[in-house]
Amino acid sequence: MAFAVPRNGQVVVTDVLACDTDAENAVLNQIMLLFSGMPMRVMAYYGDKPLQLKPRGMARITNVLLCLNAIANSHPRLCATIRLTDPVIEENNRVFRVRDGRVSEFSHLEFMGKPDFDITPEVLAAIVFGNHVTANILDFPSVRPFMSLMLD
Repeated sequence: MAFAVPRNGQVVVTDVLACDTDAENAVLNQIMLLFSGMPMRVMAYYGDKPLQLKPRGMARITNVLLCLNAIANSHPRLCATIRLTDPVIEENNRVFRVRDGRVSEFSHLEFMGKPDFDITPEVLAAIVFGNHVTANILDFPSVRPFMSLMLD
């Protein structure tokens, strides 16, 4: 699969997704057939990869209650208390108790006791979008998302 757009008299390929070099070449040949006679500019790296590209990304959970409700619904045995301190979104400054497939929330002042996690939204995102190692260490569900970004 590739993302290609005709622009300023040429076809610009912003991303190529393929399982191997043959697939990359096949999709680029198909683009050349579709846009016959137009020069092609490939912005994505393709071909023999001399360097190992490492996935990187950044995420921020803006609605913590909604996120934790989704996790609680899909992991009803999960039991965790999370104190979140968010300097940007005031509504996220809460203590969230995940138990029996539900989420209860309290203000920092209402909650008595020690939370399992005392974290920021950035740390929560790193946990939620971590990997199986993170999930096993913290005993909290983590899923590494797959993303493909097209940047001009």
